[in-house]
Amino acid sequence: MKRDMDLVRRILLELEKMPEAEFSTTTFYMDGVDDELTNYHIQLLVDAGLIHHEKEESPALPARVYISRYRLSWQGHEFLDLMKQDTNWKHAKEVMAKTGGMAFEILIKILLQYAAGQVGLV
Repeated sequence: MKRDMDLVRRILLELEKMPEAEFSTTTFYMDGVDDELTNYHIQLLVDAGLIHHEKEESPALPARVYISRYRLSWQGHEFLDLMKQDTNWKHAKEVMAKTGGMAFEILIKILLQYAAGQVGLV
């Protein structure tokens, strides 16, 4: 599967909206996106440290049923703050298109530099 940074952004935005980010990956849906692809990207977000995941089996529920608690990490909030504005995200994607990819570390640097320029720090 290919990583889709637009989907990463959508998932983070959805998690931020949730009053209690508690759900099973079988109940977290993204309109127009295959569940398997969504779950893959949720795992990528966990791997990247942008969201925390706690898995808890429930004795009251049938075997192999679990509750997952997801929440944004500090880094997840930082990344989301940088890319939340559509203009920031569009600019970063345009710059990244020139390199032919979306390397995460470079993407963050582009977003940081653009944000700093917006407030006159650069």
